[in-house]
Amino acid sequence: MTKQEISGKYGVVVCFLLIFGFFFVFFTQVHPLVIYDGDDWRYIAYTRQALPSWNEWNPSRVFAECFQPLMGYFAAYVLTPLLGDYLHAQTMAVALLLSLMATAYLWLFYRVMLGAGGGRFRALSMTVLFLLFHFLILKTQRAGNPYLFGSANVTCVYNYLMPMLLNASLVLLMMWKGRLTEIFHRCSAVQAGFLSFWIYFAIFSGVFHSIIFVVFLGWYSLFDLRKSAGGVRNWAAAHRAELVVLALWLFSLVIEMQGGRARAIGRPFFQLPWMETLQSAMALWHQLNTGIAAFGIVIAILAAVGIHRNCHDEDERRTRIFLGFSALSMAVVFTYLFLVCTKSVPVYFERSDVAGCGLFYLLLLTCLAMNHFVRRHPAFLRAMPLLIFVVLIASLNPNRGFYPSTMGHVPEKTCDAISHDILAQLLAAEQAGEECVTLHVPVGNAQTNWPHDRFLKDVLNNTLTRHGILTYPLEIEIQPDPAMNQKYHLTDEGAAR
Repeated sequence: MTKQEISGKYGVVVCFLLIFGFFFVFFTQVHPLVIYDGDDWRYIAYTRQALPSWNEWNPSRVFAECFQPLMGYFAAYVLTPLLGDYLHAQTMAVALLLSLMATAYLWLFYRVMLGAGGGRFRALSMTVLFLLFHFLILKTQRAGNPYLFGSANVTCVYNYLMPMLLNASLVLLMMWKGRLTEIFHRCSAVQAGFLSFWIYFAIFSGVFHSIIFVVFLGWYSLFDLRKSAGGVRNWAAAHRAELVVLALWLFSLVIEMQGGRARAIGRPFFQLPWMETLQSAMALWHQLNTGIAAFGIVIAILAAVGIHRNCHDEDERRTRIFLGFSALSMAVVFTYLFLVCTKSVPVYFERSDVAGCGLFYLLLLTCLAMNHFVRRHPAFLRAMPLLIFVVLIASLNPNRGFYPSTMGHVPEKTCDAISHDILAQLLAAEQAGEECVTLHVPVGNAQTNWPHDRFLKDVLNNTLTRHGILTYPLEIEIQPDPAMNQKYHLTDEGAAR
């Protein structure tokens, strides 16, 4: 290996360390992921079996309901003694896991862009653009824009954002390494074990996001069936892993339909709210940065036509195939999400951590096409630093800020202060030797006082005793207090959303 190659590899490592650092600072300082509402307090200590079960409220949501409490315990017993602040330790824990997953996602994207022809600067440039597009694709309003690394609260980060990264990363792995069965054949026993672990939690991460991986795997397999010379039996033998994944995914859908949540929100077919979902789709369309979307579609068409007419090498042939797979997958994913949201919660269709399943393919399509043109015309590399800078400034424009990942979009510092206030009330009661405490919380909605609902008394006892913050359970009475809203400058509407 030459000195230049060694230097180039070290440069790539440094770049991805910087990317990880960017994510970690973003999720701990810029838009910190703070424990705030009842779901956050509940699920950082909620435990379930690591197997799908129709006895659970969410039967197939194994990933979130295993990893969120694991990171909650890690924060409580490892980070809290180091940091001296339990709630900040919880923020650090979720930010650490999410930053690692997002960095791995971008590294796999980099490997796809790199291809077989080298060109680290080109691949890194495309990776930075891909990252920035996640912030820019939904940035259209004067204030309060969603982005593809944001969510509704910490619990939704585990339920929606992380599953999106898990499944999208598997798509990128297949683009880089090839068909799933072939990847398993090339793996050692240990590598195959970790890959199986990854696939298992991707499939059992939730019905919204597993479609990202399954639809791409399905198109890839059907493409092989079309050109298979040995018939269906030989094709099936060469795609054993794909068929197992498809069977697991179908099982996850069946078992999810038997869960408590599905029974609670399910409606008969003729009473489904099609118009409500259509309104959510229109809201998503109005939020979409149509300039980037149109640019992506046009450049993808031009790239596909150009490769079809004049294909130079294997990388370009693979690019043409993946452009087709990405376009087809995007169409199927949006259709699937429309149907699932109509059956469950129509407004979910406009959420960035749900719509991101389809927008991932739009951004992938855009960057595959751009990468093709830069490979074919190296002179475009001269414009990459300027292009990256322009997109960076557009993404960071403070006049078009982002929503915080908190319930009701309450500012993160306010959420953090309220949670510290709640914790301080409980610790003061314990220090005074009291067994009963009236816990003052902000006024929320009229029915349950969400996001600090009346069930919070049991949740706080369970979480804080399991995490060793309280030494004994307290008898807690939840008292919605307008003075808390005034103290923290909360409107009732903002606190309740």
